[in-house]
Amino acid sequence: MKRKSPWWFVLLCVVGLASIAACQPPANQESVASDGGETRTEGPRPETTKEPAAEGSLPEKTVEATPEVTVDGAKKDVPLLDHTKWVPTPPEQDMFRQKWPTLGAERCQGDFAWHLDQDALELDTEICNFITLEQPMLASIKKGDTLKLGLWHVQLYSDNDTEAVVTMYGGDTEIWTKTIAIPARANYYEPSFAATADIPKGSKLSFHLHNHGLNSWYLLYLVVSH
Repeated sequence: MKRKSPWWFVLLCVVGLASIAACQPPANQESVASDGGETRTEGPRPETTKEPAAEGSLPEKTVEATPEVTVDGAKKDVPLLDHTKWVPTPPEQDMFRQKWPTLGAERCQGDFAWHLDQDALELDTEICNFITLEQPMLASIKKGDTLKLGLWHVQLYSDNDTEAVVTMYGGDTEIWTKTIAIPARANYYEPSFAATADIPKGSKLSFHLHNHGLNSWYLLYLVVSH
């Protein structure tokens, strides 16, 4: 004679089956492997679209502040500056104050205005509008050498339409100058250009920036390709 299961055993089985069903993920929901593996999605995955990058915006990847030395036959990129060597140019020796006499007295000074940020030179013009720094140039430049420079800035803002000027000099020789209209969206510049004159190693390398508005700038590198 077969023994019948007690009513409470049958009820327990029904409750257990219901609990197992409740633990199953519903359709189109993500389930994660218990061993920390790849996330899987059950059912069809909805299509996604990616916003195109705005023209003039910074690249998504982090820009290296110090370029790698690349060798191609006899050619290599030689750094012309060391961000740890920058010092402010004394006001009485600042040739850019003579070049732009309207700079006024709002000279950027101290760590809050310029400092190192992940091997880049960061400049902030929150409470000032111009800065001139200098250091001895690490290598010589020959006329016709290919020079490469890296510079970027955040969105440039000003209450009134104006412009920013960024320039590099080796001794009395202009190496590179860029004028940027403000307001402007964030942008990254990586020009490659020919040197216009011989500049010996150890010459004073000058970096000058002036603009109006709450703006941040980052000088990454200046190299010569031999």
